[in-house]
Parts: sequence; structure tokens; C-alpha cells
Amino acid sequence: MPKLPKTPKGWLCSDVMWHVPDKKKPVAYSTFAASSLIVALSRDGCTIKELLDKINYDVEAKKVIKQYIDKGYGDIIAKTFFG
Repeated sequence: MPKLPKTPKGWLCSDVMWHVPDKKKPVAYSTFAASSLIVALSRDGCTIKELLDKINYDVEAKKVIKQYIDKGYGDIIAKTFFG
């Protein structure tokens, strides 16, 4: 049986790896469901900070968005990364 990759500490799942420009190491990990929510909400043309306010119930998606804000990408249009 092949070895499955381990989920990084502090994250629930590693289905999707989130990257910032010019960095090889992912800044966040999420499930496909959280990824789909982020992509769907980012199509409105809002910034990443505004996207955080649109997420009401998915804690994992909020955690991913907060990582981008912490890295200094909060004022970028969300569609640039997630659309």
C-alpha cells in the first residue's frame, strides 16, 4: 500500500495547497470544498480582505484567506489568486 502524504500540523486536510508568488512552499492547505467556496466568492472582484468578510461559516476557508492577508496580499483583488 502506498504511503499517503501527511497533513501539515495545524491544518485539517491537504487536498489543496495554496501558494503566493515566487514561493515554493505552500502558505496554506485546505479541502476541495473550502477551495471551491473561495473561488466562487472571489469572482465578484473584491479584495482579499473583503473576501474574508464574505466567508461566514467555513473556518478553514477563513484560515486560508488570513494567511494571504498576513503575507501582505490583503489589498490585492482576490480574483488574481483565486479566480
